[in-house]
Amino acid sequence: MSKKDFESLLSQHETLEKEESINWEQRKQEWLGFINKFYSCLENWFKAYKKSEKLSYEYDHVFN
Repeated sequence: MSKKDFESLLSQHETLEKEESINWEQRKQEWLGFINKFYSCLENWFKAYKKSEKLSYEYDHVFN
């Protein structure tokens, strides 16, 4: 493998790494959105039980 070929290989690898980088903050926000939607569904399902005082629940913040 020539020096030029090796440099080309390194350049391709660098480009792939940049393209494959993961935006962890975006992923976190997406998952938090999914969790909030899930809790909204639960609250909707439990609404009648909570209103009739057959069920109670509360939330505790764990993550910021």
